[in-house]
Formats: sequence, structure tokens, C-alpha cells
Amino acid sequence: MRWCRILLLGLLPLLGGAVETPEAVRVRVENPSDVARPDELVELAWAPLAERLPALTPEQVRVRDEASGRSVLHQVVDNDGDGRPDVLLFLVSLWPREARTYRVEAAAPETTFAARAFAYHEPQRDDVAWESDRVAYRTYGQGLWQLESLVSSGIDVWLKRVRNLVITRWYAKGHDAYHIDTGEGADFFSVGQSLGAGGTAIWHEGRLFPARNFKSYRILAAGPLRAIVELHYEPWEVGGRQVSEVRRITIDAGQYLFREEVTFRAADSEPLTYAIGLVKREGVTGAWKQRDDWTWLGVWGPVERKNGGHGELGTAVLMPGDRLEAVRETNDHYLLLGRMRPGETVVHYAGAGWTAAGDFRQVEDWWAYLDRFVQRLREPLRVAILTPSTGALRTAPDTYTYAAVVDPAYVGPEGARVDGVRRYRTIGRALADVPADNDAPYVIFVRRGRYHEKLSIDRPFVYLIGEDRETTVLSYDDVAGGPCTDSPLRRALLARWQAENRSAQPRQPDRCGTRGSFTLRIAAPAVRVAHLTVENAFDYPAYQDSLRDLQAVAVLVDREADRTVFYDCVIRGYQDTLFVEGNRSYFRNCTILGHVDFIFGGGTAVFEACDLISRDRGRPNNGYVVAPSTPRSRPYGLIFYRCRLLKESPAMAPASVWLGRPWHPSNQPGLVSSNAVFLHCYMDDHIRPEGWTEMHGVDPMGERLFEYGSSGPGAHPDRPRLTAAEAVLYAPVHVLAGWTPWRDLV
Repeated sequence: MRWCRILLLGLLPLLGGAVETPEAVRVRVENPSDVARPDELVELAWAPLAERLPALTPEQVRVRDEASGRSVLHQVVDNDGDGRPDVLLFLVSLWPREARTYRVEAAAPETTFAARAFAYHEPQRDDVAWESDRVAYRTYGQGLWQLESLVSSGIDVWLKRVRNLVITRWYAKGHDAYHIDTGEGADFFSVGQSLGAGGTAIWHEGRLFPARNFKSYRILAAGPLRAIVELHYEPWEVGGRQVSEVRRITIDAGQYLFREEVTFRAADSEPLTYAIGLVKREGVTGAWKQRDDWTWLGVWGPVERKNGGHGELGTAVLMPGDRLEAVRETNDHYLLLGRMRPGETVVHYAGAGWTAAGDFRQVEDWWAYLDRFVQRLREPLRVAILTPSTGALRTAPDTYTYAAVVDPAYVGPEGARVDGVRRYRTIGRALADVPADNDAPYVIFVRRGRYHEKLSIDRPFVYLIGEDRETTVLSYDDVAGGPCTDSPLRRALLARWQAENRSAQPRQPDRCGTRGSFTLRIAAPAVRVAHLTVENAFDYPAYQDSLRDLQAVAVLVDREADRTVFYDCVIRGYQDTLFVEGNRSYFRNCTILGHVDFIFGGGTAVFEACDLISRDRGRPNNGYVVAPSTPRSRPYGLIFYRCRLLKESPAMAPASVWLGRPWHPSNQPGLVSSNAVFLHCYMDDHIRPEGWTEMHGVDPMGERLFEYGSSGPGAHPDRPRLTAAEAVLYAPVHVLAGWTPWRDLV
């Protein structure tokens, strides 16, 4: 059972007891910056957690998002290899200035996740390789000398076009095979005896003195979120001094750059000048930006064209500002030079990004990524373990009591006050009593039950809160091609819609039309709906071969709506389940079911952490997830963030559902430029590799239909994608024009 936490706690006895939850440590994570922070790791020291949770073990630990209850990908890491856990990591994604609360529980994980970081030692070549879900790297051990004479401590880049992990599979293909791109990417980067992409060396008398191949290694972590490798290099001579090196490399899920901690040792304590560098390539451009805290040096240019190499490649290194001595260019390298004493450990970052990976289209994208990475280092996430005295993540600006309780078992007069709260048997009667000039949250609590009502909320600040989303069900069964019951509301709406020439009107006066088939209509600003199910119960399978106009809307967010919130709801139908026309809407932790165009319309809406479930029609074409009709004047349409595109039936045919198609209503010629974007979404195998298709002759390639960071068997690299810089512009704070409804949904 879930409660809307804006409600006055003193009224909770009216609702019954709360469900017990496991003992947990609550952790508050906040993004203090003005940029989105997708795919960042929160790192918690293990010892304080174990003190609070005595039953905590590496096998008995899980992390949940407190707002949604969903499991969060986590990893326990032994940083020093002594066999004892040191830190707990978990993965978060936060919008600008957003904060969330997470629960660390001493219980076994309930689900498994695909790994997004990995490290591996390849014994035949004596390579050590590490990768994220974005890019892979490797460097060479002394065992390589048995196969070839390469002497190098440089860092090689493996360029990936996919979001899964490839190291072991590429090594299994063989040395020649992984230099050819067969759809996943390839090794198009030449290192030789150079520093490659982020190798280190001692700088002495205007020359580089790098280590030879590593002598030994340790893999301290191999995913699923973080991989850590440690490389030990034998001493070598630099100007009469013997110098040795230890490198510790850490790569995290979702990142192009890896962290490099380097320790040089010598027999004496005289300072050393060291270098971290990037090998030059034909046709590249170099740039650098110096700041007090971090300086980045970047290179951009064409991939080497041998073996079918294609695209543009950026490489980069970052050095702390208090270490930087100089920036140098040699015949072979761009270098950052720094000072250190033997035995000190210095920290850098290095990495690469490829245009074919989809996040970078041009050199400006690479420079912008480096700027954002520096900002990420400058403004780390704020993390705090909460105690009972600190209370919830956020306190709502006000507290509210119930204006009404709807209970199908209530037997008294409709609207009578019981303990100061109005009581009703039907939701419609409760809505009718909302004051026409209402200007503050009017909370209607709906007890468990099935309510066969056709409802329209046309007064502002109505909060419709269910007792439980599975058992509090609003249901009606109108369909576009079927007769609509005559009522004052229907007559008024039909006259208004026809006068305004709105789309999806009934073909015949006595029929519902798409727009009139709704179960629940929102037609006022600042309406919130939470913890319930809204369905259109029209029996689509029974009539799909005999009735024309099978559109049956469960929820209509009409044009009069703005700042609409649906939180922890199920929205269920078949064709045209959710019709979004309002100015700004926000859907969080919702499940939406349908098949043909089941999320559609010209409104602006953000869907965060929602499940979009396609229903099986038993046909080669099982439908379309979205059909946006965004006006050209609107910068944003239907935006899906961290959602899952799933199929209702395991038997649904693979590649049978389109991501969507552009809907251009016939009454809006030339006024529509459909916009739908999927950001960091998981897609099951029912999604077609082409993704988008035409509708009534409108070519989807001319519309604003994109993805970024898709994963799962239904993701495909050749569909239209945003760059990383473009994806940032689709953060909800931008899409919703500064409105931040997630702040009080915890």
C-alpha cells in the first residue's frame, strides 16, 4: 500500500496500517549542478552501513529508489584486494538540482541486471582490457613479447557501436577479426610505442621516457558497475635514475573517460616531471582548456582508414590544475606535463569518444563533453546518510488534509461530513462538489474498489489519490465507433470540440469519436492523480474484426490542462490508450498498456521510469508505441526517460512493434512536426530494428523522432540518435519549462 506523502500524517489512521518494510539505511543523493547527471555512481563506505545493518553482507544487500520501490543496480567493491568489502556502489541518474532518497537494505537482490563495466586479462597475449558500455581500452603485458616485439605501455582504444560488453567476445574472434567492423565496432586505433590515449611517462630534457610493458597486474573489480585494474611496471632508467610505476585504472558504467591513478617511485626524493599524453593522428585537431581545478587536452579527427575504419574520433586527458606545469606538442604527441615527488599518487582522467557510437557528431560535441565532465568533477553529487531525526527527503511546502473520501461501502448521504471529511460512494459526486474557483490542493482519497464512471476533472488543483493502484480501478468502456450516452457533459464537450475544429471527432453525431471515448479527462491546471488504475474496458479483441473506429481512450489530458501529474498509476487500454494534448504533463512510475498508437497526441509530456507494455494482437504488425502530433511551435513533445518498453506476452513475435509513427491530423496541415524522444530506455525484442514508420504518407525521417542511450535486444544503433550535448536539452527541467513536479513525489 502506498500513500501520497503530501497528506497530513494525522489522518493516516483513516487509511489503515502501513505495510512493514525491511530495516534499511536511507541515503539522500542530490545533484547540486545545473546539468543533468545520467549514469553516475554513488559510493558509500561499507563499514558505517554494516554498523547500522548488522545483517548486511555482500550477498545480502540491495538498493531501492524510495519513491518508486524499484531495485537499483549496485556493486560491492573490495578496493585493496584484502578480501573484505570497502564500498557499496549504486547507479543513479539525476536531473539538474534534483534529489532522491534510496534505501540500502540487508536483503538478497530481487532481480539481476546486465553488467555495464568489465575488466579482463587475456592470457594468450597478456593484455589487460577494461570497458564501460560506451568504449573499451587495453594495454600490454610482457607476455606479448613471446608473440611480437611490441614494447609499449601505451593505451589502446577499442571503438564500440553497441551498448553491451564486447571484450571477451572480440578476443575470441582473433587478432585479425577484431580490427574489422562487422556491426559492433572494431580496433581502429594504432598505439605502437606511443602513449596512445592517456598513457604516462617521465619527461626529462625534452624527451618522453615511458615504462615498458607491465610486469604484473591485479583485477580488483570486474563489474557490473565499476572495473578496477592495477598494473605494475619494472624500473627503467631516466637520466641516471631508476624509476618504477604503478597505475590504477577505474572505469564506470556509462562513462567514456576512465580514472587513472599513477605512482612513480625512485631511489631519491627529488621531484619528477611526468607527462600524460595523446598520440597524434593524421588530420587531427588539438585543443586544451585550462582552469584552476582541472585542465583538459583534447584531440579530434578522422579514424585511421585501414581495415575499413570510419568516422571521427576524439581522445582526451585531464590533469588537476595544481599539478599542471605546461602543455607541450611534440612530433608525435600532445602532452600535459606535471610535477610530483616520488611515491606520490597523482590522479588523471583519460578516454575517447567515436562518432559511430552515437553521442558525438562533430568536434564541438567532444569539447562540450569534456567541459561537462569537468563540471561533474567540480560539483560532485551530495550524498548523506539520513537518520530518523532528519526526516524525509523533502518536506512539501504545505501539508494538506483530505477534502473528501470516496468509499463504495459508504452508506450515508452523499457529501455528508464524517469526522470533518466529506464522504461519497462515487468519484463523480465528489468531483462535482469541488468549488469552481478552487485555488488550493483539493485532495480526494479513493478507497479500494471498481468504479464504473466516466469522469472529467475541469477544476484546478484536484488531487485524486487512490488507496492502491492495483485495486483502486476507474473503468469505462466507450469506443470511438460506438454510441455515446447523451449527457450535458457530452453535449458541451462535443459543441466545444467541433467549434474549435479539434481532431479525432466522431464520424457520426451519436458516436463517441476518439476524443469522446475517454474514461478520465483532465481539463484544468495543476491536477494530480496517484496510486490507482484508469482503464478503458472496451473489449477490443471481441470487436476488432467487426467494428470501425476502435480507438478507446483511457486517459485524455485535454488542452485546458497544464502541470498534470500521474504518479504510480496503471493506464490500460488497447488502441489510443493515452491521449496527451495538454501543455505540460509528467508521468512517473506508471504502467501504460496498449498496442496501436497507445500514447499519442500533440501535448508536451515527460514519462520517467514508466513501463510501456505492448499488447499482442497476434499479427506481424503488433502496433505502435507512440504517435506524436506535436505542433511546430512546441519545442518538445513526448519524452521518455529511463522507461522500459516491454511486451505483455512472452509469445509476442519479435520485431513486431514500431517505436512509433508521426500523426499529422488532417485539420492541421503544415502545422505539425512530430516530436518523440526515448532517453536511456530499455527495449525488449518486440521493437522493430527500423524503429519508426510512416503514417498517412508522412515520412518519419523528416520529423523530430530520436533516441539516446537505448539498451536491450530492441535497441538498434542505426536509428536516429541524439548526441550527448543534444540529449541534455531534453532534461525534464527544460522540457517542462522550469516546472519540477518530482520534488514532492517522494
